[in-house]
Amino acid sequence: MKQYNFFLFDWDGTLVNSLPVWMRAYKKLFRKYNIAATSQEILAKAYGNPVGCVSCGISNHEEFNRQLFELVLKAYSKATMFKGALNVLQYLKKNHYKLALITNTPSVLVQSYFNNNNLPNFFDVIITREDVSKLKPNPESYKKALLLLGVTKKQYKNVLVIGDSEQDIAAGNKLGIDCVLFEPRKTERNDLVNYEYKIKSFEELKKGYPSEKKLAS
Repeated sequence: MKQYNFFLFDWDGTLVNSLPVWMRAYKKLFRKYNIAATSQEILAKAYGNPVGCVSCGISNHEEFNRQLFELVLKAYSKATMFKGALNVLQYLKKNHYKLALITNTPSVLVQSYFNNNNLPNFFDVIITREDVSKLKPNPESYKKALLLLGVTKKQYKNVLVIGDSEQDIAAGNKLGIDCVLFEPRKTERNDLVNYEYKIKSFEELKKGYPSEKKLAS
């Protein structure tokens, strides 16, 4: 892996394994509405899609999302960080790399996690969904973070994005920034995105030897 000086991290699904928290909340709420939805159906139709619950049988998606968010907020701080993620952040910060956290997640969830888990702030810049008008895969959040970090366009070659979703990688692609796809579990949809490196664990990122390399076409 070549030398990078600036690291842009996604949050949910990359640093923090929050999916179990969201899934428990979805299932609990669907049961309340007497709807039987499997994990596969929730992931395919509802998760990450504000109106996706409608396709599962919910008529008022705004009220559903309000109740869903309340359930997630109560349990969010119990989510665990992926193995090795904390060590990587500590290593990069100790060695004076510039770090940014860029997420479509609301700031109240991110801050609740930091506060309730006494997590140090490793990041020079934090961009949440309230800080931009267009979310990933639009690159607005990346542009804003890079501007705040003082990164020039000539330095984009020294920037690395680390994310787990198509949205994370697509936003980096639009700026010509190298991307790492974090894929602890195999998912078919991630085969569709262009990335420079793919890792299954953060130990691979720290060592600088990803298990698989795929050159963007």
